[in-house]
Amino acid sequence: MRCLNVFAIVLIAGIFLAASPQRKIVQDAKVTKVVVVANPKAYSGPAPTTLEFVGTIFVNKQPATVEYQWERSDGAVGPRKKLTIRAAGEGVTDTWKLGAPGEHMRVWEKLHVFVPNEKTSAPAGVSLKFEKKMR
Repeated sequence: MRCLNVFAIVLIAGIFLAASPQRKIVQDAKVTKVVVVANPKAYSGPAPTTLEFVGTIFVNKQPATVEYQWERSDGAVGPRKKLTIRAAGEGVTDTWKLGAPGEHMRVWEKLHVFVPNEKTSAPAGVSLKFEKKMR
């Protein structure tokens, strides 16, 4: 019985030690840069249109679990989402459908990362000029 208890303790310790290095990497990971680009950067045409924003979150170590949220120039914010980054260059996207005939505006979106550390991209702006509706 005593041998079984010692075996169980050794087994549990082994599992803990085996899991520790991976846990340490994730805890040590930091977001180093967040970049967002808009597609298109300028639009002139019929309303409405759909804009696409592509964000890339750069980390110093992988894998890294990040928690992020999109923010827009109209004050709207997206839901907080989680992503495990396993390789360099993994991105996230958001779309925004907007516009009415005759409107001219400049809008932007940015990406805010909260975990493992806080970083925010520069806003990715788009100039929009919608055609007036023909009668």
